[in-house]
Amino acid sequence: MIKLETILVPVDFSERSLAAAEHAAAMAKHHGSKLIFMHVIPPAPYQHATFEGGYHTAAMWPWDTQVEAFCNKQLNELMEKTTAGLDAEKVLLKGDPAGKIVELVPERSVDMIMMPTHGYGPFRRFILGSVASKVLHDATCPVFTGAHVAELAPFNTEPYKRIACAVDLREHSETVLRWAWDFAKAWTEDLIMIHAAPQLEIGSSFGDWCPTDTRHMLIRAAREKLDKLMETVGCKAEVHIETADPVHYVPDAASNAYADVLVIGRSPDRGVMGRLRTHAQGLIRGAHSPVISV
Repeated sequence: MIKLETILVPVDFSERSLAAAEHAAAMAKHHGSKLIFMHVIPPAPYQHATFEGGYHTAAMWPWDTQVEAFCNKQLNELMEKTTAGLDAEKVLLKGDPAGKIVELVPERSVDMIMMPTHGYGPFRRFILGSVASKVLHDATCPVFTGAHVAELAPFNTEPYKRIACAVDLREHSETVLRWAWDFAKAWTEDLIMIHAAPQLEIGSSFGDWCPTDTRHMLIRAAREKLDKLMETVGCKAEVHIETADPVHYVPDAASNAYADVLVIGRSPDRGVMGRLRTHAQGLIRGAHSPVISV
């Protein structure tokens, strides 16, 4: 059974933070989780500024006590709006926001981080906020995020009725599917599995195309592997397969299947390249629903 005893909610007091807080409160209420609302005050400009012509470039920056008082007030107001009847606490720290978020995960045994990304209007597919990107690269627990989090108002108190899970049939797929199935069982057991099989296109004078027989063969081979994976995990799912670019196909397939959340995998490797694969970034940017990366 899925374990979500502690949920960390980093906030920057934007409207997107309020939406993430509402999602976190619903998640905590359903799973009996403790909520930790966290804000990190970045280094003040004077720590990096210089004197030029007798004028200090950060002279107008407020004192630390003023900043702390303001942030405490904002945290209290946010929690009053979203956490009635829930076990919740606030954490206010100073330093690099992404680094402090990642550090708190093992310190407080965090089971999930819930935070929005940045990305607005027609450019949302190309933007992943720097803090969210670093957290996705370095955090060891599942991360709930998405460029569309703020667009889910009015908020549904039971928002996860259809769970989509995208797998690439690589080594991490069993872990991702097992997590998604446990998450689905905690809500409605309505699971959708999505896989983008490799594209095999043959160039000709009429352009690139994939022979129908070849496409069917690739889909059948992928379906056999998916069936075996579902048998290993012991789950049931509605399956969607196509030979396509994952970054474009997976978000559209999840949306067409009316998925309320999309579960994807990050790399289990925490080496110099980090855990966030190229496809994971694209899926988070392009998804029409919140994304949980495992």
